[in-house]
Amino acid sequence: MTRNLAVSETARPRRLATIADAAEYAACSHKTIRRRVADGTLPAYRFGKRALRIDLNELDRALRKIPNAGRL
Repeated sequence: MTRNLAVSETARPRRLATIADAAEYAACSHKTIRRRVADGTLPAYRFGKRALRIDLNELDRALRKIPNAGRL
């Protein structure tokens, strides 16, 4: 018997990181990560009563490429 799973086969497992680790990964301040969580740009996950974790896959998706005007 085969079950139909809602998760696609290309889904990557979560790579959860602390605020500090996410900031180091993105080469920015922990305040920047907290601001993106507060404004809804970056989802965060509660771990216990106080600890927050950031999925680095979602952090990658939140980064935007800046178009290069010099290329045609």
